[in-house]
Amino acid sequence: TDLSYMLLTFFVLIMSMSSMNDKAFKDAFGFLNQGFGVLEFPAPQKLHSMPSPVDANVLKTVDVATLTKALNASVAPPYALDPRTGANKYYDVRQTPRGLAIALNSDLFFDSGSARLNPEMAPVLAGIAKVLKRSGYQLAVEGHTDAVGDPQANVMLSLARAQGVLDTFVYAADMSPRRFSLAGYGPFLPRMPNDTEAGRAKNRRVEVVLLKNRL
Repeated sequence: TDLSYMLLTFFVLIMSMSSMNDKAFKDAFGFLNQGFGVLEFPAPQKLHSMPSPVDANVLKTVDVATLTKALNASVAPPYALDPRTGANKYYDVRQTPRGLAIALNSDLFFDSGSARLNPEMAPVLAGIAKVLKRSGYQLAVEGHTDAVGDPQANVMLSLARAQGVLDTFVYAADMSPRRFSLAGYGPFLPRMPNDTEAGRAKNRRVEVVLLKNRL
C-alpha cells in the first residue's frame, strides 16, 4: 500500500540520517512532508549549512538530578521542575533503560488531535534546547498517544508531533539534525495503563531520550 511504502521509505531515511548532510536531511523530510501532509517546516526559519559549535562546558554524562538542575537553570521559572519530584505539568525527567527521557505533556504542547505546537510552549522548548545543545548525547525524539481511537491514525499523529518538536530543535535552536533519530509509536509503548484518564494523560507525550550508549 502507499502507506506501507511511505513508512518503509521513512525508516530507511532514518537509518541513513547519520550520513546525510544538513541540506540532504531537509530535502528528505520535504519529500515526506508531501507524502504525509502534516510534517510542515515553518517558512521563516532556516537550517544552517553546518552544525553549531558545541559549548565547551558540554554535559557528557548526567543523571536525573543533574539534568533536572540544568533544566531548571535554563527554562523560565514558571516551567521549572520540582526538585523533589523531578516533575511538573509541562514535562518530567525519568531514567529509562535507553537513557534519560524528557517527556513533554502532549495535552499542553498540542491541541487534541493536532500536530501543531502550541506557541505558548515555545519558552519551554527553548529552555530544554539550550540544555540539549550543550549535551554530548545523540537524541531520540519519539511520539506517543493513548489507546483511544484508531491505532494507525494515532501512530501518524504521534510521528507528526515528534517531528514538530524535532523541527523546533533543528530550526529554531540551530541543532544539527545528525544528532537526532525520530519515531512515532502511537499507543504501543504506554507509560501507564489506559484504563483511567490519569493513565491516558501520561501516555500522551513526546519523549526526548538522551541515548546513553551514543555519546
